[in-house]
Amino acid sequence: MILHLIQRRGKGGWVLAIPLICGAILFILADAAGLGEKYARPATFFISAAIVWFFDKGHQLLHYGRNINKGQNTLMWIDMKFWAIPFAVAGAISLAVME
Repeated sequence: MILHLIQRRGKGGWVLAIPLICGAILFILADAAGLGEKYARPATFFISAAIVWFFDKGHQLLHYGRNINKGQNTLMWIDMKFWAIPFAVAGAISLAVME
């Protein structure tokens, strides 16, 4: 039943992998450079949003006004490019609530 809910086709798995990879790299670089890890979480979300959006040709959605890859690269029946929106919102929220 879980496999039915988490249906994915194509590059949909990258939606989960890209933020994890970006986060690991940013936290390691921030720690190695001696910078605070204060901005690593919001930067992870914003960078992940940009990568996911352009990785699935989301910019062509704005250019042509239609979904070109409909149903090709999905995670939980949502096209990969549309996962960039929650990532950007999560980045804005984490930036707003930062101490």
